[in-house]
Amino acid sequence: MVTSSKDGADSVLDRELHDAEIVISQPFWPAYMTAERIAKAKKLKMIVTAGIGSDHTDLQAAMDRGVTVAEVTYCKQQQRRRTCGDDDAGAVRNYIPPTTG
Repeated sequence: MVTSSKDGADSVLDRELHDAEIVISQPFWPAYMTAERIAKAKKLKMIVTAGIGSDHTDLQAAMDRGVTVAEVTYCKQQQRRRTCGDDDAGAVRNYIPPTTG
């Protein structure tokens, strides 16, 4: 499940957290993994930050529950590099590549 609804008790994240095994977040728009949220997520095995930083995760609560906390460094930098490269190509060649998906 992918969502941007992650704030407040009525958020999609809070409604679905009970069934989550992995939560992936990002440092500039994080899903705050508090001790309360970690306690609700009985199946939670891993919290991943797509980028650098885990200050939005209660590390002690994760350790107490045996939840792995990991960072995937440089993933945001690579995306920025690709975006800047696409912008440069568009400016120099008047070319914008199609999106694939």
